[in-house]
Amino acid sequence: MEEIINTVTLHKILTILLIISSFWLLRSIFQREQKKIWMALSVLLSFGIIFFHVQQNGSKNMSLADMSKLIFPGPPTEYKYHINEGYKDGFPYMRYVFDDPKPEFSITMDSKTRYFRISSVSSINELLGHLELPQIASAVPELASITGSSYDVGYYYWEDYPLGTLLIERSLCRQKDQITTYFGVSNIVITQKK
Repeated sequence: MEEIINTVTLHKILTILLIISSFWLLRSIFQREQKKIWMALSVLLSFGIIFFHVQQNGSKNMSLADMSKLIFPGPPTEYKYHINEGYKDGFPYMRYVFDDPKPEFSITMDSKTRYFRISSVSSINELLGHLELPQIASAVPELASITGSSYDVGYYYWEDYPLGTLLIERSLCRQKDQITTYFGVSNIVITQKK
């Protein structure tokens, strides 16, 4: 169910509503019901205007989970972390190390491979926004699925990040007050490349 909520987008919902209202209009026309024709036409035009607006402002890829967070924002989350700075291979880096409870990470098992994939970038962008860092545009596959190395399991790597390269490390986390486990972000590393 969670995968459906993360994959159904506003664009898909509006497309389905446009198709349903089109069928309603056609049915009303064939049955020659004047009141229902005008009602169906106004509903179709309303959905059409909303569809056009969503296409224009770029929110067509917004998922149901994103919409529910937008409409019903939860209490602001405070993350406990510390920052390590240093140099690796001559390039400066900044590592954000998260303490328990770690930020939650939306991933699902890829049905074609044995690796996890990011199901929604909104959880990552929310975390990056909290750290006052630039957001990411799209998800990337798990690094191990690209390199084939077992050492890269749990890492997600963006080369085109505005501040250099972005590496997110996931870990399996446990909530101590509840008996639940989840995937969380343990480290974020930004390496500046010049």
